[in-house]
Amino acid sequence: PLSCMFLIITLKNSRVQYSQSLKIKDLSDDGIFKYYKYIAKVLKINLDELNIEWEQITKYNKLRNRFVHSPTNSIEKADNTRLLSILQSIKHLVVIDKGDYIEFEIMDKEFLLFFCNIISKFLHGIYMEKDPYL
Repeated sequence: PLSCMFLIITLKNSRVQYSQSLKIKDLSDDGIFKYYKYIAKVLKINLDELNIEWEQITKYNKLRNRFVHSPTNSIEKADNTRLLSILQSIKHLVVIDKGDYIEFEIMDKEFLLFFCNIISKFLHGIYMEKDPYL
């Protein structure tokens, strides 16, 4: 997804006036949030119509972070109510209640196909947005 965002930004950025001095690395935030800010603030692309997709993408980002930064697919309920709520809201992610903790699993390709569809809609929306520099 970041490489796709980078491609869209590159395409749109090619139309930005070269006097633009703000670069992605100059922005605060990390990961996808930095790119989102760049698209909105520097490229001046209105992302309001993509709020539903962006909300879904941020949920998948939380799941991604959990996989990358934790050695397990389980979460203790007491300390992680917000994350638990987010994971339970992700379509096609299986969440299994184990008492004091939950386990989550990706059971089939529907999870990935749904995510790819969300990313495609988001990137298409960015690309099709009226270019403010034309």
